[in-house]
Order: sequence, then structure tokens, then C-alpha cells
Amino acid sequence: MATTNTTTTTSTESAMLTPDTTLELVIPWSTIQPVYEKMSRKVASRVKLDGFRKGKVPSHLAKQVIGQEQIVEQTLEEVVPPAYIALLEKESKRPLGNPEFHPEAIDVGHDWKLHVHIAEKPDIKLGDWKKIVKKAKDQYKKEKTSIEKESKDGKKSEDPNAEAEKARSDELGIIYGALVTSIRPAIPQLLVKQEATTQLKQLSEQLERFSLTFESFLASRNMTQEQLQTQMAAEALSRLQLAFIIDTLIVELKLQPTAEAVKKEITARDKEIQDYYQKNPNAVAALENRLAQQNIETHLLSL
Repeated sequence: MATTNTTTTTSTESAMLTPDTTLELVIPWSTIQPVYEKMSRKVASRVKLDGFRKGKVPSHLAKQVIGQEQIVEQTLEEVVPPAYIALLEKESKRPLGNPEFHPEAIDVGHDWKLHVHIAEKPDIKLGDWKKIVKKAKDQYKKEKTSIEKESKDGKKSEDPNAEAEKARSDELGIIYGALVTSIRPAIPQLLVKQEATTQLKQLSEQLERFSLTFESFLASRNMTQEQLQTQMAAEALSRLQLAFIIDTLIVELKLQPTAEAVKKEITARDKEIQDYYQKNPNAVAALENRLAQQNIETHLLSL
């Protein structure tokens, strides 16, 4: 079952968040009971108690030893997924990310009720996005000209390709920033929370690899944990806003790569890589996304 995590957002960010969709999930006790009894026996089989052989402890005594919460938790893990899938089909929902489950009533002998929080795809209003892009490109040209004039030596990079790639990246950065700050799409708060939590976990893993503590990391940046969470929530919101804007543009402009384009890209690779793509549909999907990203980048830079 999904766990809940807390992230902090500012009032400005909150204005760009949409509430989660909440569904009620009811699981009949007739469905739960056989699973609950199976889990009770499974847990009881591991209990050791004086006067009884292992696995022979009566269930009512085993429950006293291990506590009913453990049995309920394991039962939830088995009965909730299929019930959740059925609920999505009934409600015609296609959620993004992982759901969050909040038990409301899980009394033994009665139907179990949970609130399910899901995130749905936001409605992106692009408006006059071409005007935004062209204005951003003009801004980039002005900044580039200003930087070149202020350069003391005026020397160009020894690697023209690297300089061209940097210029391309800088221009795209300004365009993306302008699209996000101008369109400002509202994003489901559950997605923002999960994105920020993922980034926090990755940061924690990086610090662990370098034998650093969170306390030392925060001290080196003169930040509190709350400030770090706020920063990560803001960054998560911006990344998601840009991702949804780009996805919407790709669809609107019909820039998804064709099956022929994807096949051509794969067949141009070594036999070993071709075999990898053939065995991994997720890798093919990732390739399609990358080609679509390249298409939208080329289009935006051409305006």
C-alpha cells in the first residue's frame, strides 16, 4: 500500500496545485474473511510460545502475541489491489502515479472502507504559446549579444560543437522557463508530493554514498529541513508543469514519432542493442519519448 509523505509548499505554489481525486473503496467482509483467516494462520505459524510447538499456537493466543494490526496490514496488502483495479474500471479513472490509501473503517467482521486518493491528468491550456516562445527567443538573443559584448577576450570555445550544444541548451532553458511561468498549469498535489519525495530519496542515497549526513548537508547550505522540502516541492512542481506542457505540445503538433521512425532508430544500432529493445518494451517506450522530445525541441528552436 502507498505510504504518505509530507512536503511543504508556499501559497504561490498552492495556487498551482489541484486537489487529489478522492474515491471510496468498500471491500465486503465476505471477500476479506478468507484472506484474513489465511493471514492469521500464516502469522500464527511463525509464533513461538511456551507450552506449544511452533506453528501449533492457537490463533486467539497468536493474535495476542503478534497483535491484530499485523494481520490486518497483510490482509490489506492482498485484498486492496484487485479491489482498487475494479474500482478504477467502475469509475472509468486513469490515474497518474501511485494512489494513496487512507483506511476509514477496518473492523474485523465488517466491510472495510478506505478513501483512495489519486491524481488525474491536468487540463493544460496552452494559450498563445507561440508568442511566448518567440518572446523568449528574443530574450535569449539579447542576453547572448550582451554577454558576447562584455566578454573580455572574445575568444570562442576550442570545441565548436560543445559551444553550439551549450547555446542550444541555454536557448531551450529560457524557452522552457517562459512556458512554465506564462502558462502556469495547475498540477495534482499528489504528483508533486510524490515527485518531491522521489527527489528527496535520491538525495539521501547520494549523501549515503559519500558518507554524509542530512544534518551536515543542510548545515553546508545553511538550510533547515523544512526549507529543503519547500525547495524540492517547488522544483518538483516546475518539472511536472514543464513535462505536461511539452506532452501537450507534442500531441497538438502531432510530433510523436511514427512506428517507422522508431524502427529506423533501432535498426541503426548494433545487433546486441536491437535484441535489448526487442526484449524490453519499456526501453522502446523510452526511446519513443526521447524521439518525441527531440522533435519538440527542434520545432521550438525553429520558430
